[in-house]
Amino acid sequence: MKLNALGEVAQAQWLGLESRYPQIKCHAHQIMPNHMHGILELHNSVKSELQLSQVIGAYKSLTHKYGRAFFLEKKLAKLWQPNFYEHVIRNDKAFQAITEYIETNPAQWDKDKYFIE
Repeated sequence: MKLNALGEVAQAQWLGLESRYPQIKCHAHQIMPNHMHGILELHNSVKSELQLSQVIGAYKSLTHKYGRAFFLEKKLAKLWQPNFYEHVIRNDKAFQAITEYIETNPAQWDKDKYFIE
C-alpha cells in the first residue's frame, strides 16, 4: 500500500503510540485508504489502568490534528468513524492468523466496495 500524505500522518501517529503510552506495544498494522488495522498489546498495572478507548481516541485525534496541515484551503472532513472494532487475541495461533490477515490486507483492497485505483 502506497501511502499519501494523510496516510503518512496516520502511520507516524501509530508508530508514536508506544512513546506516548509506555504500557502498550504496537504489533502488526496496516494503513488502508479508508480504514486501518492494528494490533495493540496493553500492559496495565495497579498504578495505571489504560483503556483501549483512550489509546484509540488519542490516535484518531492526533491523526486528525496533524492531518489538517494538508488541507489548508479547506476544512478536513470527518476522518474517523465514531467507534472501532476490537477483538481479544487469546493465543499465539490467533495472533499469527490476525497478523497474517493484517499484512496481506492490501492484496484484498481491489475487492473493497470503496476501491479506487
